[in-house]
Amino acid sequence: MIGAMIAGGGAAVLGIASKVIGLQLAARHERDLALIARDKQQQADISRARAYNPPIAAAIRAMLALGAMLGVIIWPLMVPVFWPHIPVTFSWVTVHASWFGFGGGKGLTWHTVHGLAITPVHTQLVSAVTGFYLGSR
Repeated sequence: MIGAMIAGGGAAVLGIASKVIGLQLAARHERDLALIARDKQQQADISRARAYNPPIAAAIRAMLALGAMLGVIIWPLMVPVFWPHIPVTFSWVTVHASWFGFGGGKGLTWHTVHGLAITPVHTQLVSAVTGFYLGSR
């Protein structure tokens, strides 16, 4: 009789444990299905956003590129042409030679000139902004 009670109690505990495990697995499955549905919706929203290209967007990109070119590149280069008494100061990176790895390194020197100064940074910036402008069409 005691053996039957112990066996019945063990079966009840195992039954409850399997029911809890089954409920956990069902909840995890439902959560996974909800995550999959959310990801599908998110991917659909992303693809719709990528496909949306209003006609004003290209004009805005072109205005930004031209504004950057005027404000950052052309205006600082035109000021010394029309007002040559204003000095232009720019930095120049110099690399000093080393002797067997000792000494040397990079140094920053500042130069002040009167008139127009075109540095490699100007040419690289013009190339980048022109590429941005032409790439938006």
